Amino acid sequence: LALRSFIVRLFQGSEDPARQLINHIAELQTRLAHPQHWTEGENTNNAVKLQQLMLELRRRQAEGDLDPISGSGAT
Repeated sequence: LALRSFIVRLFQGSEDPARQLINHIAELQTRLAHPQHWTEGENTNNAVKLQQLMLELRRRQAEGDLDPISGSGAT
């Protein structure tokens, strides 16, 4: 339930929801690539959040909600 409400909040706004999801994943990947800039707790939270968002991305791709190449909704 917490993940679903997080994703709903993430998708609120004017940017395409698929693009937002992909951008957030990229941001978390960058944070995890440079762990020295974050506390251990922040790194753990970033890793968990990244895992959740990757699962959401895979789910949406499996349902045809996302075009994995362009990051936009399926046509």
